Amino acid sequence: MGVLWGPTLGNGTSGVGQPGLKVRNLGPFKNLVPDAYWLADEYSGNPDSAWYFDFAFGSQDATFKNGERYAVAIRAGDVAAIPEPQTGLLLSTGLLLIVVGVSRWKARSYEGT
Repeated sequence: MGVLWGPTLGNGTSGVGQPGLKVRNLGPFKNLVPDAYWLADEYSGNPDSAWYFDFAFGSQDATFKNGERYAVAIRAGDVAAIPEPQTGLLLSTGLLLIVVGVSRWKARSYEGT
């Protein structure tokens, strides 16, 4: 979330205790409250804590799960799937094998007639 907020959307961080961050670009986010939002990840250092991102300060940190934070619901399909290189390689190899197999089959069928 920090990379999206900072380098990608061009927003800065004001640092803790320095309110008044001027948000330049909210990107795909609508109706955000300048406050902390839960992230999906549990904090590995303490299972009673989870990560949050603060849109007021442009920072992220971990805090106890019993704290009050906002949440953003994301539906499946909001983010375009990015194909992995292995998938493209596997598909290309499969298509190549089909073409080679068909050409060999045709060559054998012509030899037999």
